[in-house]
Amino acid sequence: MKQVLSVILTLLSFLVKGQPLNQKVVRYSTGEVKEIYPMRNNKINGWVQFYAKNGVKWKEFEVRENKPIGMVKRYNNEKELIEMYEFDHEREMRQGRCVEFHEGKKKGEGNYRNGEKEGEWVEYYGETTEKCRYSNGEKNGPYRKFKKNKLIETGKHKDGCPNDTVKTFNERGAIIRTMVWAKCHGYEIR
Repeated sequence: MKQVLSVILTLLSFLVKGQPLNQKVVRYSTGEVKEIYPMRNNKINGWVQFYAKNGVKWKEFEVRENKPIGMVKRYNNEKELIEMYEFDHEREMRQGRCVEFHEGKKKGEGNYRNGEKEGEWVEYYGETTEKCRYSNGEKNGPYRKFKKNKLIETGKHKDGCPNDTVKTFNERGAIIRTMVWAKCHGYEIR
């Protein structure tokens, strides 16, 4: 009985909607796997995977009936997830939610529009968190930095650089330093 059940479960695992799942494999000229496309009913269905020449998977995303869905996942050479992002496959650009990782920890999260970082982002630097805004891929507008959920700095960015007044706070919330930036050209401490 256990053997019959095992055979049935094995057959069911290969059959979905009455059709077997096959894989289309694309190889580098040296023979290593480059891309894997799970196929069902002559359409791509499942997780499409991309490999570097060293055999490490560097990107994957899910496809149903030839249409990509969900988020793209990218990996580094150590097989660690480095980012997950929504992608407009027709326009071939990032579009929508993105989460970035470094050494297994969340590094940043926000949105892309037309292939550029856009809107509110949260970036993580060890114990420090920065909440900022992006416009056309660069930091623009006010930002706030926190350490252990306490405000430690406020300021503004323009075209990716600190601009205007930057205030630094101590652990009790008192201003301990004020700097005035002039578009990445330095600052004056007041």
